[in-house]
Amino acid sequence: MTNRRKSLPPIDPKTDPKLRPFLEALKEITETGDGVRGDPLDRKLTQRDLIDAGIARLRNGSQSEIGPNDQPIDNEPPEPVRIPPRPTGFNAAGSFGYIVLSWNIPRELYLNHAFTNIYRSEADNFANAEMIGRDAGMMYTDHVREVDEEDVGFYYWITFTSTEGAEGPPNSTDGTYAEVIPDIGFLLDRLSSDIDDSKLAKSLLERMPGYQETVSDDGDIYSLTLNQEGYISGIGAYNDGKTSDFAVIADRFWIARPGSQDKRKPFIVQNDKVYIDTALIRDASIQQGQLGPISIGKITDGDGSPVTTVAGKLKGELIDAENLRVAEAAKFYGNVFSNNFRAGQSGWAIYQSGDFELNQGRIRSSVQVGNSTMGNVVSSVDSWRRPGSTLIDGNKIFTGDAYVDTLQIKGQAVTFPASSYVAAQRSIGSSWTTIRQVSAFVTGESVQVTGGFSFRTAISESDHYIAAYARLVEGGSVLWEGLIGNTFVTFDRDGFNFYVYTFSPVGSATPVAITKPARGTRTFSLQVRRTGSGGTLYVSNRFIGIVELRR
Repeated sequence: MTNRRKSLPPIDPKTDPKLRPFLEALKEITETGDGVRGDPLDRKLTQRDLIDAGIARLRNGSQSEIGPNDQPIDNEPPEPVRIPPRPTGFNAAGSFGYIVLSWNIPRELYLNHAFTNIYRSEADNFANAEMIGRDAGMMYTDHVREVDEEDVGFYYWITFTSTEGAEGPPNSTDGTYAEVIPDIGFLLDRLSSDIDDSKLAKSLLERMPGYQETVSDDGDIYSLTLNQEGYISGIGAYNDGKTSDFAVIADRFWIARPGSQDKRKPFIVQNDKVYIDTALIRDASIQQGQLGPISIGKITDGDGSPVTTVAGKLKGELIDAENLRVAEAAKFYGNVFSNNFRAGQSGWAIYQSGDFELNQGRIRSSVQVGNSTMGNVVSSVDSWRRPGSTLIDGNKIFTGDAYVDTLQIKGQAVTFPASSYVAAQRSIGSSWTTIRQVSAFVTGESVQVTGGFSFRTAISESDHYIAAYARLVEGGSVLWEGLIGNTFVTFDRDGFNFYVYTFSPVGSATPVAITKPARGTRTFSLQVRRTGSGGTLYVSNRFIGIVELRR
């Protein structure tokens, strides 16, 4: 790919003031179109952009016409891989006492990313590089030792490691070089000391030969030259009434206040670099550079309007903002938590797995779960009906079958039945006999009492009769009483022989009563007695049960 100039050169200060606004506007339009300044969405689209993005391709035999790319665009998220890919977008930038490393977002390349390994070496040889750290994000700050000399730097490489522990290849076989910016104060002190020891500083007040002064119609010229075996330095001043120049030819240029006892010179020019101890600048334009700790009141453009983007992108280990607005979609490559999140207690959390936790929430609009959409909760649930099985009507649910592992109902809204049963057979006399009873705590609501048993009779003489009666009793109160069944038997005589017909029918009964006893523990009994002449009454499968009616 052809390397293009990223920005236009600065406008010459000597440009006609009337022409300068036009050139500034032209420069801004051009750089905005190239994406150097302003909103990146305003950058002009080129054929190369379309081809590089895979949206279009050059037609065969043509250098200008483009057509659609036959390959489909892959908009699917990345998949997990066995070996992590080679990192992209790696960059190293030196600053004061540290070097900032950044790279493209790993999870845009593969899904199962764990962390990035950072390697460093003083020589451009990855085999000799040592790992200095790991980072799960896309930025790392290498805090190196404080340096007092210039041209002190390191070579860097990065690799990716997957969640399975596999490490991928380095970003490049060649290291990315970055230098630490030395401490400016130390350099100023050292240069100032060198200046104080120089012969110029010691002899500045002495008269120096080699000066010349010329006055003519073409302008006034004053120059002072020093020639030491052909190595010439000096100063000069020129003024023709329209333009004035002042020039200094020297390896080192410095300024100091007369009589100052400060050992540090406030301004030094040496080796094509300018060193300034303290500067107050009302308006400054910095095309490229590094900043140490700095406080910014506001960032505005030339018209005083707030800047919405800085080179289209801001990167940092931490951005702490009182209010943050995101105009377009934002991507998060880690779990997101509210500052008060406590699992199961407060706040909220969104995990990369797709799970989320809300400890309290209110949903004003519709919610889609699977293939179902729920809008206004009350109106959508009330009168909702599943065809042929379930109806929700206010606070009531009507359904055919319900499968519940554990059901907890507050305040005994529903009371399950209590009962007692025994299968054994026993005989019954003419007095009331309790054959089964049950005790339970009741709340004062209506109680349905149900009893039941099987019976049979045994009669040995003709014309004997037996009747069975039953009743339900609570305490000393009879809730229900009635005849259950009866038996009648006859005998025949044939000469001297008697033929006895013993008729023992089997019957069943279900006495039922509804009562409303006082709140407390109550005892309910099922009682039976017999009437008639001769024979015996037997009962079995004796049962009594109660159900409290709350609804």
